[in-house]
Parts: sequence; structure tokens; C-alpha cells
Amino acid sequence: MQSGQSKMDVSKNERHWYYFGDWKSYNEKGNLQYIKKYEDGKKVDSISFMK
Repeated sequence: MQSGQSKMDVSKNERHWYYFGDWKSYNEKGNLQYIKKYEDGKKVDSISFMK
């Protein structure tokens, strides 16, 4: 499962949907596996918590 935020910007000519902030990914037991960091829809960093 993943959780995070997304946003849609709507203008007269287009729609742009993208991720932003921290996106957290969990395994089936609910343990945090990694965090992906997004700015304007582009992944800028990731942190793994898996051993």
C-alpha cells in the first residue's frame, strides 16, 4: 500500500496531475518499506527502510 498526496492543476487548455511531498510505501504487514519524495511530479529522493 502507498500513501501520499497528489494535486491537479486545471487551466483553460490543460490538466496536470502530479505527486508531491512524501509518498510512503508499506508491506502487507503494515511496516514502512520506503519513502519517495516528489516535487512537481518528479521523484527527487527516496529512503529505504528494508534490511
